[in-house]
Amino acid sequence: MYRKQTRNVVCGLAVLATLFFVGHVHADIINVPADQPTIQAGIDAAINGDEVVVAPGTYVENINFNGKAITVRSTAPTDPEIALSTIIDGGGSGPVVRCENSEGSDTVLSGVVITNGNAIQSGGGMNCIASSPTVTYCTFSGNT
Repeated sequence: MYRKQTRNVVCGLAVLATLFFVGHVHADIINVPADQPTIQAGIDAAINGDEVVVAPGTYVENINFNGKAITVRSTAPTDPEIALSTIIDGGGSGPVVRCENSEGSDTVLSGVVITNGNAIQSGGGMNCIASSPTVTYCTFSGNT
């Protein structure tokens, strides 16, 4: 009987160790435009826990987090010079940023300028429906 108990304990520990390591997988950093050509392509390639790091520049696109618990940020969100030179320009076609799939506080947008969004019945800069993302060090300007 002692051997059977020992074997069960060892198997139980192996299962716990596997669950521990699977739950602590290292998040990836996806660099735009080095790894992906657009911010949306970076979001599409990301999985929960990843970061999409955007180099300074102007990106004419509209982005949708698609329910992912990821971070989209400039290379240095707390540096005003970097944050103000990392621009997502919606091109006047709808909300620049969309969070419409129950994104929570672990969905993060940080250190970018959101501009040139245009929406009639929703936010031109950012549209959040049943979502509560974290937004830090961002500037919203020129949106209608």
